[in-house]
Amino acid sequence: MDILIIDDEETIRKSTQVAVEAEDHYAETAHDLASARLRFKEENFDLVFLDLRLGEEDGLDLLAEITKANPTQLVVIFTAYASVETAVEATRLGAFDYLSKPFTPDHLRGILIKAKKALKDRKQIQTLETTVTELKS
Repeated sequence: MDILIIDDEETIRKSTQVAVEAEDHYAETAHDLASARLRFKEENFDLVFLDLRLGEEDGLDLLAEITKANPTQLVVIFTAYASVETAVEATRLGAFDYLSKPFTPDHLRGILIKAKKALKDRKQIQTLETTVTELKS
């Protein structure tokens, strides 16, 4: 999978990138909303890890933009400021999952497995829909 990691803390960005790449995925990083928006204009990503708090910026603002532009985009909110309220709001805005910091490699691996399965299921559904459409024609 191609993955974008958006976090204002360099150590989190780099350690998450290393962990993702250790699982044989491609990862890029962005440190703020502006650089993340630029990356989305330049490339498509299968999965996005998005920090809830990006300095003074709010990751939920970007989540809303991402899911409005691409409702099927898989976005995982990850944060050290986990609460029921933010988890509910992230889900309402279209987050695929929610991961509390600090997280273990096993937690990250679980998210990657879940995302890979969701992408595979989505492709199978698209294939079935195409087949049904062709049969109707």
